[in-house]
Amino acid sequence: MTFKKIISGSAFVLSSMFSISLIGQGEANIWYMGQEIGLDFSTDPPTLIDGLSSVGMDGKDAELESFSTISNSNGEFLFGVAGKDIYSADLVKRGVLPDGSNYHLAQGSQIIKIPGSTNEYYIISVPMGNSGSCTSPAPSYTKVTVSGTSGNNISISPSQHFTHSNVSGGQMILPVTDNNGNPTGEHWIIFHGVNNNEFHIYKMDFNGNINFEKKISDGPDASVANCGLSTGDVAVMLKSNGCYNQFVMNYGNNVSLFDFDAENGDVLFKNSTGPINEAYGVEFSPSGKNVYISTGTFLAATKIYKIPVTPGGTGSSLGSATEIGTPWGTKRGGSMQLAPDGKIYVGGFSSWGDWYNTKAYIGTISDPDGAGVFDPTAIELDDPKHLGMGMPTFMTSLVSNVLKIAPTNACVGEDANFEYSLTGLENTPPERSWKFFDSPSTAVSPIGTSSDKDAVFNWSSSGTKAVTLEVKDACGRSKHDTIYVEI
Repeated sequence: MTFKKIISGSAFVLSSMFSISLIGQGEANIWYMGQEIGLDFSTDPPTLIDGLSSVGMDGKDAELESFSTISNSNGEFLFGVAGKDIYSADLVKRGVLPDGSNYHLAQGSQIIKIPGSTNEYYIISVPMGNSGSCTSPAPSYTKVTVSGTSGNNISISPSQHFTHSNVSGGQMILPVTDNNGNPTGEHWIIFHGVNNNEFHIYKMDFNGNINFEKKISDGPDASVANCGLSTGDVAVMLKSNGCYNQFVMNYGNNVSLFDFDAENGDVLFKNSTGPINEAYGVEFSPSGKNVYISTGTFLAATKIYKIPVTPGGTGSSLGSATEIGTPWGTKRGGSMQLAPDGKIYVGGFSSWGDWYNTKAYIGTISDPDGAGVFDPTAIELDDPKHLGMGMPTFMTSLVSNVLKIAPTNACVGEDANFEYSLTGLENTPPERSWKFFDSPSTAVSPIGTSSDKDAVFNWSSSGTKAVTLEVKDACGRSKHDTIYVEI
């Protein structure tokens, strides 16, 4: 199946197909968050769409965290999670996760395709901890089998638990890579312990088996001191850069940087920066050169900070934080999530008791690799709706270094001009390979090639043509995209 953009004109119809690759390019296209709020990133800018109407009915004061969604490689929504509830393609609740978080856990769930499968996924869920004791049940994984893209398209298997309990509210899923940094198809699943500095590291193999690999103690503790402030949830946030070789951890008033060996799963603490009072949301820029932080959960004012990662990649350190703006949400700063368009989206809210009488907005950080321009009211929501603190959580691999060939038009005998975008940086020097085909099949030899940034090609006959592009990103990995052009 393909995700198509049909462009009408007197001489052409063009449709684009995201390439079939190890990492899909449309799987993070549909977002659901808050109450009845959704974004569709198949358009630029994203389109505001109806969301999940029953979310958060456990109380109007819910922070509305713990969202995750997944689409197919064509950008068609498959299923999602809000709090403990699982929704099918028709946005109807179909099941619940164990040890449910009730919309109060920032990284409560994350969705991953089972290696080697075309229609089976795991929901990796983190439980809510126990009040005062800083303990929690073990995290869980729940298999969801997908059939189609409409109606009740999912079947949910009984959940299984990981082997180690007592974890914080954060989680991270990263590809296993070979010694050249290329993903192998397996995945690392990483949690952080409560009241210690332990990382629990699991590996998901090609058959979907999840095995405990190691426990590594490094960096600052996720201290017991803050457990009593909520219901046992130690609010740790974990986010990786686009090369999967570094990650940051928010906890309390500090942001900490770690090197990560995606080949063998080792963790190495680099440094912390702070104090950044009540650091909450966190996200890397696409190139990994900057980290952004949102603050404010109980007492501190809501702010947005930018922190340089110098010089970038392994061996780097966090610099000093610079305030770049104030969120629309004055009560609580929200989660941050990098999107397929290369911007970082920011949640938050301003009122506990009368949110339904208050206009709400989604903020964005544009040019996060450069100036980092924060707009607190970038997307105005249609009606007064409760956005809460949550953005849907995606694996870094679904939103980092996404390559897209831009649509173009052409007639027989005329030059067709092709451009592309990459949410991240290219390899230095650039390595690009355009290929132009005289039929829809890319299995035959191309009739033209180019290494230019903006390529030009001229077809002498009508029909359906194919264009492919391979680009190496700054991590040295090959990224692909394909479009079909009807001349």
